[in-house]
Amino acid sequence: MIQIQDLEFRYPHDAFRLRVPELTILRGETVALVGPSGSGKTTLLNLVAGISLPRSGSVRTGGVALATLGPAGRRRFRIRHLGLVFQEFELLDYLNVLDNILLPCRITGTIRLGAAHRARAIQLAEQLGISDKLRRPVRRLSQGERQRVAVCRALLLEPPLLLCDEPTGNLDPANKRHVLDLLFDYVHHSGTTLLTVTHDVELLPRFERSIDIREFLQQGPDNR
Repeated sequence: MIQIQDLEFRYPHDAFRLRVPELTILRGETVALVGPSGSGKTTLLNLVAGISLPRSGSVRTGGVALATLGPAGRRRFRIRHLGLVFQEFELLDYLNVLDNILLPCRITGTIRLGAAHRARAIQLAEQLGISDKLRRPVRRLSQGERQRVAVCRALLLEPPLLLCDEPTGNLDPANKRHVLDLLFDYVHHSGTTLLTVTHDVELLPRFERSIDIREFLQQGPDNR
C-alpha cells in the first residue's frame, strides 16, 4: 500500500531533513508512527498523501507515484483513496457538522452526493455520539467533538488507506476508546491500511507495529 524508496525531503532555508532509504507498509497493516514533537511525523504523512512532494526518491501510495500527478490529480486521488484526519481537523467553521462530514462529496466532480452518502454520514455520527449535533455549526463544538467530526469525514467514502494525525489527542478516555474501536473495526472488516501518528504510548499495543521517525532524521528537527 505504501512504498518509499530513497526519499529525501527538506524545507527551504531550514536545517530539517528527512531521509527514508526504504519503507514498506502492506495493505491491511496497522502502523503507529511515533517520535517527539517536531521530528517529522506529520511531514511523512503529508508525503504519503501527496500534500508535500519529495526532493528526491519515490513515494508510491496505493501503487501510484503521486509526485507524477499534477495538483488536481493528487486532490482527486486523496478524495477517492485516502481518509485523512488532520491534527488541526481542517473543518469549515461556516458549515454544520453534517455538511463537514459530507465535504469529500462536494469538492470534486467525480463523486455525486447521494442518499447513501447521507445515510452513512448519519450512521457514523451516531456511532461517535454526535448525531444530535448534525445541524450545529462546527464552530460551536468542543475540540473533542470536532475531532470526532474529522474521523467521520475520513471514513465517509470507505477509503483503502487511513492517514491519521493524533486522531484521539483531544478526547477523554471513554471517547478515545470509542474512536479507536471504530477505526480498528473498520480496518479489520475492510482490509484498510492504517498509518497513525501518536504520542500516546498506551495505544501502541493495538497496532501491529510502530515506526520511530527519529531513525529517518539526518539533522536537527524543526517544529513540523
